[in-house]
Amino acid sequence: MYSAWPAGVACVCFSALTFLLLGAYGRLHWKVLFQHDYSVQDPVRTQLLQILGYLEVYHLTALLSVGFGVWAFWGQPRWIRWVCLPVGLLSLFMFIVVM
Repeated sequence: MYSAWPAGVACVCFSALTFLLLGAYGRLHWKVLFQHDYSVQDPVRTQLLQILGYLEVYHLTALLSVGFGVWAFWGQPRWIRWVCLPVGLLSLFMFIVVM
């Protein structure tokens, strides 16, 4: 049996990154683009939409979190899998709901 520590740490880190990227995506979309739609000039708006597209990498980080969470199930100590399970599922839930 191998150690589940690397997979567990990766799962938690990718989940945290998913939540941060999703928060940035939400702030940019709703607080900047939605509320100030008409006051933002076209070149700036184009750049903001590009940034918004780049922030969608949270889909990938959520899937990586789930993948590392599943990987943690084959290692020791056993309690890490029960930490990774809700964290990975929460990332998956955020991925599905926001899509």
